Amino acid sequence: ERFVSPPWLKQMITEGSLGGKTGKGFYLKSKDENGKTVILFRDVVTGEYKPTGKPRFPSLGAAKKKESAGEKVATVIAGDDAAAKCAWAVTAETLINSANRLPEIADDIVNIDRGMRWGFAWDLGPFETWDVIGVASSVARMEADGLSVPAWVKAMLAAGRKRFYQRDAQGE
Repeated sequence: ERFVSPPWLKQMITEGSLGGKTGKGFYLKSKDENGKTVILFRDVVTGEYKPTGKPRFPSLGAAKKKESAGEKVATVIAGDDAAAKCAWAVTAETLINSANRLPEIADDIVNIDRGMRWGFAWDLGPFETWDVIGVASSVARMEADGLSVPAWVKAMLAAGRKRFYQRDAQGE
């Protein structure tokens, strides 16, 4: 049921609102009363196009002040605003999906991480990300959210291993 299109998306398809090549989709370029180009967004509840604003999310503002990709991810998902909640939901599902793909798409986590970094230009692979945000705490949060964490990840934690990658004092 996760892959069933929601009614608002089906309506967009029926209307032919498929993106830039059809002239409208999630966004619509229009002209204001002064002839200036403005970009409107589609309200999925009403189906109407409305002016875009500049949303501000504290979690994203805090993450911009961090230096590393890991610190940025950890900062965003620790927030409680709408952007943080969305980022957590996507991150949690991505991490679980990655863990469920062993050994289907790769023999080990190293090659899944490499594939995501090299093939999709991620700064951190999913298991590197999981290490950065804390495996135990994120698994507890996933389970509290009703998500099903792969048994092998829970077994790893139960065996006392707290990270996917064991690093020495120099981070190697």
